[in-house]
Amino acid sequence: MLNPIGTIQTNPYTENATELHISFPEYSTQPVVFPAFDKILEKAAEIAGTETITMGRGGKKFYIELKEIMERDPLSQLCENEKDLIWTLRYDCRENFPQSLPKLLLSVKWSKHEDMAQLEALLQICKLCPRDALELLDFNYPDQYVREFTVICLRDMSDDELLQYLLQLVQVLCYEPYYDCALSRFLLERAQSSRKIGHFPFWHLRQVCPCEEA
Repeated sequence: MLNPIGTIQTNPYTENATELHISFPEYSTQPVVFPAFDKILEKAAEIAGTETITMGRGGKKFYIELKEIMERDPLSQLCENEKDLIWTLRYDCRENFPQSLPKLLLSVKWSKHEDMAQLEALLQICKLCPRDALELLDFNYPDQYVREFTVICLRDMSDDELLQYLLQLVQVLCYEPYYDCALSRFLLERAQSSRKIGHFPFWHLRQVCPCEEA
C-alpha cells in the first residue's frame, strides 16, 4: 500500500524513505512457515467438496451480465458486485471465458486463505496463450504461484515470438518480489538455448539495471 509498484532495487532516496518496523510477540517455539503447495491443494479440495457452483444455478441473467463484463476493455475497472459475481462463477469463467483469467484474479480476496487455496487449485487446470498471459506479469498480480503459472504459459513461445517481448520481460524483472524467480530462470534458460536470444537480455539488463547489478 505504501509503494504498490515499487521495485526490488534499493531506494536511492534513503533520507526521505518510509520505514516500517514490525515487532512480533512470543508465539511458540515452532517456526511459522507458509503451507506446502500440496497442503494448499488439499484445502481447496476440502472447500470444493462443500460447494456446488454452476452457471445453471445463476440463470441466464447472470450469464449475460458475466459475458458483458468479460467483453469489456481490459483496463476497465471492476466494481465490488462484479468481482463477487466473477468469483462466484469462477469455474464457468474458466470454461466459457478462458481469456478472462486476469479479471478473475482481480476478483480474488487475497486476505482469505480459503479463496487463495481455491485459486491455486484453479490455476492447475487453466491455460492461457502466451500473449494473454503477459498481462499477468503486471504489478497487480504479485502472487508467486500466479507468476509461476504465467511463466509456464510463456514457455509455449517460439524464439521469434519471444524476441518481440524480451525488453518488456527484462523490465518486469525489476518488479519481481525476488531476482531468483520463475521469470529470471525462464529467461536464462532460453538465453542459454539460443545465442540469438542470449545476446539481447544481456544488453537489456545493462540498460535497465546498474552495471554492477547486470
